[in-house]
Amino acid sequence: MVAQRQGGGDVKRERRHKKVSAGITELPFDAVRVLGIDYKVALVEGLHDTHEAWGIFQTAHASIAIDSQLCEQQRRDTLGHELTHAIEDRLGLDLGEATVQQIGGAWVAMLRENPALVAWLMGD
Repeated sequence: MVAQRQGGGDVKRERRHKKVSAGITELPFDAVRVLGIDYKVALVEGLHDTHEAWGIFQTAHASIAIDSQLCEQQRRDTLGHELTHAIEDRLGLDLGEATVQQIGGAWVAMLRENPALVAWLMGD
């Protein structure tokens, strides 16, 4: 993970996915609320080429960018990782990249493997 100041905010980068052709150009949402903050989420063409990252979380801009070249599953995993950074930021934690990687992957897998739990949590 690389952290740097960009546009007045911390940027945290995700590097673990290999490049594939995705073909899907939009997400079914444009923002995700994390502990009271709406983070704009966008697919960005060439993100990895310009930033050497598959995903970028920006605190100052309340935004998450995901490389559009990733396949759907890699986008989900990367978004889970970046949302874990958002939770980390909102709670004032400093988990470290290895912990964020583990937690992000674990909670995305847990939610995907338990659709009845997700429905119950959502009140359906």
